[in-house]
Amino acid sequence: MLGYVVQIIWHKQSQSWNVFKEFCTLTLIYLFTFSLSWVYYKTDWINGDYDLYTFGINVFLPIGLILSIGIIFGRYYLNKRKISIASDKITLIGNNQKEILKLNLSQIISVSGAQNYVDINVLEANTFKKIVFRNTLKDIHMQCPELIKIHRSYLINPLHFTRWKDNNTAIFCGQEIPISKAYKKELENRISQNP
Repeated sequence: MLGYVVQIIWHKQSQSWNVFKEFCTLTLIYLFTFSLSWVYYKTDWINGDYDLYTFGINVFLPIGLILSIGIIFGRYYLNKRKISIASDKITLIGNNQKEILKLNLSQIISVSGAQNYVDINVLEANTFKKIVFRNTLKDIHMQCPELIKIHRSYLINPLHFTRWKDNNTAIFCGQEIPISKAYKKELENRISQNP
């Protein structure tokens, strides 16, 4: 808890986090917990026999090492999740190489193709927007494999699945999109992975 408060205070001041701040935070946590542990160890409830040095080496150091492993792996996992959330950004390149479209993957609802043009349906500030982009559906799918092909002329983002209208139609953020029988199983699998 103390480390979390210190991190919030430091982050507000400098907007960055580095190894030095991580080390200082962990040192503060260990000093605080060591002090509390020592006071508790010397109370009438425990009435421990070790002096301060022996208590630190024989009791607190092994516990601190075990806690350090948990903290390091926990921080690594949380940072890994932040990176995967930040990597939501995608860049789509048009046929003429001059058209570049940068979006968050979570903004894309669906992509519909008609020969050399695609309509990319996105959600921006809770409003639908259609972007006409010069590229083929196949190229868009290669550039953004997170989208699922559900019809010969449609790609969808499974994160925006709302419900099934019938066996051959699904609704994504209010849009009715046809589903081919050949691609339906893959869509069902991806939806079950992202409830």
